[in-house]
Amino acid sequence: MIYTVTLNPAVDKVIFLKGFIAKGMNRADRTSSYPGGKGNNVAQVIHQMGGQVMALGFVSGTTGRFIEDALARKGVRFDFVHTTGETRTNTKIIDELDSCCTEVNEPGPAITATDLMMFENKLMQLVREKDIVVLSGSLPIGVSDDIYKRWILLLKSHKVRVILDADGEALRLGIQAIPRAIKPNVYEWKRLFSKDHSIIAPQDIARMGAGYAKKGVKYQMVSLGKNGAVLINKEHAYYAHPFHIDVVNTVGAGDAMTAAMAMGIHNRSDSECMLRLGSAYAIATVASSQYENLTTAAAEEISEALEVEQLY
Repeated sequence: MIYTVTLNPAVDKVIFLKGFIAKGMNRADRTSSYPGGKGNNVAQVIHQMGGQVMALGFVSGTTGRFIEDALARKGVRFDFVHTTGETRTNTKIIDELDSCCTEVNEPGPAITATDLMMFENKLMQLVREKDIVVLSGSLPIGVSDDIYKRWILLLKSHKVRVILDADGEALRLGIQAIPRAIKPNVYEWKRLFSKDHSIIAPQDIARMGAGYAKKGVKYQMVSLGKNGAVLINKEHAYYAHPFHIDVVNTVGAGDAMTAAMAMGIHNRSDSECMLRLGSAYAIATVASSQYENLTTAAAEEISEALEVEQLY
């Protein structure tokens, strides 16, 4: 079983328009709302891939019920802890003229120590040896930066495999616990190594990740956006070259990559196959207006066409 953890979920409201005007009046061509938060996005893609998955985390209020209802309609299993307040709404404004996305993310409700303990108890009651847990996304108000690190250590003590997709201190501390895999994007990767303003090539990323590979992080998949992706393991590093496609929507592309990575680990795929599949699902997501339009057939076709190079 694969479990996804979303501590700071959201309803993603996506606004499509042509010619976004900053500081001016804009009129939407259409809008859509989806159950969001990184872990919930991952769960939806795993479900579409045919994987056994359950979405875990917190939900609150009317927007929290929207997330549960939407996941239920899609057939995605969930078991959330209900808290006070209102689950946040994140607004994505997509300009279809230049395929740019402007995001406004709300902070979300505060989580109490009692809420956190309830969730931790639920998580540990559910997981079994060799299960996979995906810890992903931002941390809500009231949760310390070391929570992912603590849970990785706890889950590993029960022989549960953990994938970490986080940013900033949550990533820096979490990786110290040596999860099975990490999936940062290039900006998160550069912050991890304090190289925010540096231009780094795929070969640089491969060299930078060698230390974590030696420490025991089995897979490091770094998304470079339109510039491809890199996967590092203990023996080798691979680079998926850029793949041209008309960009429709960048929302959730990284989460689709994480989902494919989780399925690759579950299916014992080799590293090159995992990188191909992860990149293909991210690319297919970028070409789709919403997750409902994402098809396994499209992703597999892209996977076969991708150029993957072994860096070392």
